[in-house]
Amino acid sequence: MIRRDGKGPAACCAMRSSETFRGERGSSLVEALVSILILGVVVAGIVPSFLAYTDVNTRNEIRTGAVQAGQQAMERHRLSNPTLMPTTGATSETITVDDRDFRATTTYCADTSLCGTNSRHLSLEVTFNGETLYKTETVYTELK
Repeated sequence: MIRRDGKGPAACCAMRSSETFRGERGSSLVEALVSILILGVVVAGIVPSFLAYTDVNTRNEIRTGAVQAGQQAMERHRLSNPTLMPTTGATSETITVDDRDFRATTTYCADTSLCGTNSRHLSLEVTFNGETLYKTETVYTELK
């Protein structure tokens, strides 16, 4: 490099690698605290979203379990002879799906116009912790 006066190397402008500006050798405590503060703000914005996602995911797992419990209950009824099913009243059973206990309540002949000597109207309601999550109705009849 040439100095401004045009003579020799630019010793005035070059800085040795061991030299530092005004004694700076690293980050100050204030810079570290500001970095931690920024990180805290970012994490504080992400955590509620993560918790909401976890809540929605758990809720969907419970609903899926309720549908599975309902399908299991209806499948058991389907294998039964409709003429041997009650013509009035309701039965309840606990069905466990994925370590969760669901209550499946079957009501027989709630709509009497759909019940006959060889058919039964079934209404099924599946609850979890007192909340109804799944309902379905069907008519079973004896096939000949």
